[in-house]
Amino acid sequence: MTSLPAIIKNLFFFLIILLILVFGLISLRPYNLNNDYQIAGFRLASLSLGLALHSKDLPNYYNFSPHNDFLSTADQSYYQTLITKSDIIDDHYQKTIYPNFWQEHLSIIKNIFGLSYPQVSFTKDPTIISYSSNIKNSTITITETLKNYPNINRFSFLTTTLSYQCTDFVFDDQNLLYTNPSNQDINFFRQLYHRQLTPVSLPTQQSPSLWFPLNTDHLYIVNPDIPGHIQINRLPHQKILINPSFCLVGVQSALDTNPPSSTINLTIK
Repeated sequence: MTSLPAIIKNLFFFLIILLILVFGLISLRPYNLNNDYQIAGFRLASLSLGLALHSKDLPNYYNFSPHNDFLSTADQSYYQTLITKSDIIDDHYQKTIYPNFWQEHLSIIKNIFGLSYPQVSFTKDPTIISYSSNIKNSTITITETLKNYPNINRFSFLTTTLSYQCTDFVFDDQNLLYTNPSNQDINFFRQLYHRQLTPVSLPTQQSPSLWFPLNTDHLYIVNPDIPGHIQINRLPHQKILINPSFCLVGVQSALDTNPPSSTINLTIK
């Protein structure tokens, strides 16, 4: 039978070890463990502009950012960017990776077991714009959520965007090409991927409202210098849009959830 002093001694050592573990968790920052998540030839990370897919070997970034995302009215006659150029100049917003102390340190434990995926939030008083990610096999789901957005009822749609490199090949299920590579590059693409692309001529005026809806279930972003490519998947009741002036694609969702949100679904192949 264990004596009482021995029990007290064991309990004391247990409490010391527990305090050391708790102090260690409080001292650690999540990004010291794993600020990004590798998937195929890309990494998904929380960066200064939002979430980003980036190549492991090249400085190519594909950003999900409130600087590009926008709300629009039912007739698409009015667009409002979530964080405007003046907000950036006047520093009217704040970025946080984790919304509170407990979620921050819970992410440490999840990171250890590979269960935590990149997320980021932007606060533009009183609005909170948050991005969360979920990864299953080669599929990434990015969910953008708005809280406390002023006069949200005047809008009908939220569009979550993804920037691409202007030199990329961006095309749809019908092999219609929405970027402007040279004929030589198109021929090289055909030889490399055995896919004949047909260029589509779209206006390229410098206007933030110059978005074109595409009649496709998938949009593909390919850079021959990067292993793998990005496939954007249209979910039910969504539209895929493209803005060639600013090298952006978008997925438009109706504001029919509470809080308002939009989802963009990608497959890395």
